[in-house]
Amino acid sequence: MANALGSGGLYSIHAQECTALSLKPVDEVRNAFFHFADEYGWDQLISEAMGEVIAEVISNGPFMTAMSTLLTPRYLWVESMFFAAQDSQDLEEAEREFYEVEYVDPSEAVHILVAIADRDREKLEENGLQFVVRDSAGKVYQDSDITVLLVYQDEGSVMGLPYYDVTYQLVVAGDFRETDHIELFVSAKGHEECAEHCWELE
Repeated sequence: MANALGSGGLYSIHAQECTALSLKPVDEVRNAFFHFADEYGWDQLISEAMGEVIAEVISNGPFMTAMSTLLTPRYLWVESMFFAAQDSQDLEEAEREFYEVEYVDPSEAVHILVAIADRDREKLEENGLQFVVRDSAGKVYQDSDITVLLVYQDEGSVMGLPYYDVTYQLVVAGDFRETDHIELFVSAKGHEECAEHCWELE
């Protein structure tokens, strides 16, 4: 493994084959996933996959920080298999559970995690945020197209200054099967600028 990693050869080929950002079916790369996991481990596979689904941040907008993750079917499958392997769960059983519970059909919707931090708590409240998604065809999704779910919230301090962070899951209703570019815009009430994130898909 050391030689493959050092040369960037076989490892890089396997990683690229497995983790290229895509909304295409898991079945197309399922065998490649298992082969990669056998060679390098599920922890390495999920690390590679996670690096692909995190958006490119064009702007943090009015927030201290903002980042987002596109929860593609392939990423969610890898995540399910990773946790199953960690828990010594039967992988076939875990795969069945994935399709029954976690699978998101891109012909119906995409799911996006949005994590935002700021020193102003009110700026992060759901009723003060607006989420807009645009696909490569120029179609815009907003308001009733997007269901917003609060996943996590916390507060802390840096050098005595308080800050707050929240994570929302967006369920964006629409058919994204032919999309090769997704943009996300997040704005806060009373602020003209917005956070801008994007993904380039295979």
